[in-house]
Amino acid sequence: DEFAQRGFAGARTQEIARKAGVNKALIHYHFKDKSSLYQAVTDEMMFDLIRISQNVSKRNLRDAALVEALFSDFFDYAARHRNFARLTTMEGAAGETRYLEASIKNLFRPLFQRGVEFLEEHIAKKTIRKIDAPHFLVTVFLMTLSYFTESPWISILLGQGALSPQVLAQRKKALLDFVFAVLQIKKMGLK
Repeated sequence: DEFAQRGFAGARTQEIARKAGVNKALIHYHFKDKSSLYQAVTDEMMFDLIRISQNVSKRNLRDAALVEALFSDFFDYAARHRNFARLTTMEGAAGETRYLEASIKNLFRPLFQRGVEFLEEHIAKKTIRKIDAPHFLVTVFLMTLSYFTESPWISILLGQGALSPQVLAQRKKALLDFVFAVLQIKKMGLK
């Protein structure tokens, strides 16, 4: 929260310790400096994304069920990590852009590439309509994350809390309906 609210440069270790309910010395015992702490935070979020992909793969889902599971799990991930978008922007990372860039290249980009390959494989099979797979995934990624970064404004627009469980469920369904409509695939009885 501290890194997301204040950016890397503005975040204070003392405030992080206070919010965590620990002594500042304990943070310095485990992390040599603020950069190390920031890196641990971003690494954990990236590893969560990898775990999502691995867990969905283990379920041996196919076609529409696989698309639904991947999107649904990513949306749930973004809901759990509401600061992900802020933490992974160059502005939020400030002096940590090289580390962030390496993390995105080494951890997130392979997941992205797998998604592109999956879509292109189904385009070739004609099980989904022809789309620009990389840009479609970027659009879905941004639509999902921007909802959480802009939730205060969205709450005003909706006239209710954008992060309430009921509204999150509605948003997830709306985005999933969008994904299926763009790809022109049917859910075939999926919830």
